[in-house]
Amino acid sequence: MSGGSRCNVLPLEVDLATDFFSDSAPSAVRAVFASWNLELCKAWLEDPYWGVGVDMTLEEETKKWFPTSNNSKEVRDRLVAACEARGVRFIYNASVEGFVRLQPPAQQQQQPAADVAAAAPAAAAEAEGADAAAAADRRDSGAEAGTSQPEGLGAAVAAGDSQANKRGKKGKGKGRGAAAGAAGDELPPPPTKWLCKLKDGTEHVADKLIVATGGLSFPAVGTDGTGHRLLSRLGHSLRQPYAALTPLVGRHPAGQQLAGVSMYDIELSVQLPGAKKPRVSERTALLFTHKGYSGPAVLDLSHHAVKALTSPPPSAPPLPPPPPAAARPQAAPAAASGAAAAAAAAPAAAAVGGGSGGGGGAYLGAGLPSLRVNWTHEPAAVWDERLRAGSTAQVANLLQRNGLKERLAEALAAELGLSERRVCDLRKQERAALVAALTAYELQYTGHEGYKKAEVTGGGVPLEEINCATMESRMLPGLFLCGECVDVFGRIGGFNFYWAWVSGRLAGVGAAQGGLHPQRRAKKQAAAGGSSAAV
Repeated sequence: MSGGSRCNVLPLEVDLATDFFSDSAPSAVRAVFASWNLELCKAWLEDPYWGVGVDMTLEEETKKWFPTSNNSKEVRDRLVAACEARGVRFIYNASVEGFVRLQPPAQQQQQPAADVAAAAPAAAAEAEGADAAAAADRRDSGAEAGTSQPEGLGAAVAAGDSQANKRGKKGKGKGRGAAAGAAGDELPPPPTKWLCKLKDGTEHVADKLIVATGGLSFPAVGTDGTGHRLLSRLGHSLRQPYAALTPLVGRHPAGQQLAGVSMYDIELSVQLPGAKKPRVSERTALLFTHKGYSGPAVLDLSHHAVKALTSPPPSAPPLPPPPPAAARPQAAPAAASGAAAAAAAAPAAAAVGGGSGGGGGAYLGAGLPSLRVNWTHEPAAVWDERLRAGSTAQVANLLQRNGLKERLAEALAAELGLSERRVCDLRKQERAALVAALTAYELQYTGHEGYKKAEVTGGGVPLEEINCATMESRMLPGLFLCGECVDVFGRIGGFNFYWAWVSGRLAGVGAAQGGLHPQRRAKKQAAAGGSSAAV
């Protein structure tokens, strides 16, 4: 799907401060990306021996790396082949119902070593003889049953705990061994496993679990927020998920229907309430849609509007989940025109240079970001001089000759009441309003197209609840998170692929090396050989 099915797997360059968005601490975001730089990631994708083996070509204009084949299926197939060559087993058409952290009952952990050792055979017999009703109770206990064990696991857990206690006893009174035993540096932590249950009733048990379920965007491919719900049920907090990189819904200039009109060299900026200066999109293409606005420039900044539209005011109680899009009432169109809003903000627009920014929106409610567009990327002074030259051309014709598409030029002239006016006949106030509409036109948005059109999901588990050196949950040892489950996403252009590669790799390496306690777990894993599952 990515890149129009061409799959832009990486960007050419990265600036973490402008290319990625998160409500987590910037230092935490930097820590994750520091684990694997762009050059190493690209080398891994290209290398046929230790990596994926995708031949890539740079698209200079957009600064994106694509597979030379321009075929996203090649990237998918080579990834699958590389995994299978390393022993990974895929289970297809498997929907996850839940996952449960398994650990030995508290009373077993507190028993003396001799008692635990003696109890191991009994535990094995008890586990093997458990009736079906008891097993069903354990399976259905969900996240609340953090201390339960699946059928057949009791003996292994009890025996492992017994061996740990025996080693602790042997270390007593032997100097260094006793000190190590007391500090726990050489002992593995209490045994912990994860049970993953599928909707068809199948269960899988693993030492480590990696949650890579994605978010809520592109529901047509099966994303439904399962990961967010299950992580929340297990105790993780969630920054409210929202649709990011999604088109906006709103009125076109003069209320006309401009669907299909594209502008390729615009400058779009967003002014956030309380911010000293606007944030400018890194992309320059805008597309008028049947419902409003899209294109890379809009998608890069639309999440600011989405967050403001979906978040309740600080003093208001939390709102219930929104109804499905089909049942959601359409918002009434804004009363004031974008040109009028631009004219009202003209002094502020000129102050920030070229009218790319400006003050708060005239038509927007308090607290909503203001999106302003400079249609030709030219500063206000250039347009003012052009209009003062005294051309006898009609306003719409002059706009067309200087870079605006015909339908857009006519709509802007109509919105300002200048459809039949010649440029040389414009009064001072009319000329100022036209300059403002050309360099600081306020896009009027009343909503957005939601997850159905969103390219990624914003929000998710805060990085503060994750060890950024391993992507392991700080709350649930043995559970690792990556991708859209986490409160990080990037702008258009391969940046979300880069986040997926980096966070996914770090979670995999963290799971393989033991997560938060690598020194304590290394000896145990080397001897027993741990298992990991990804959902």
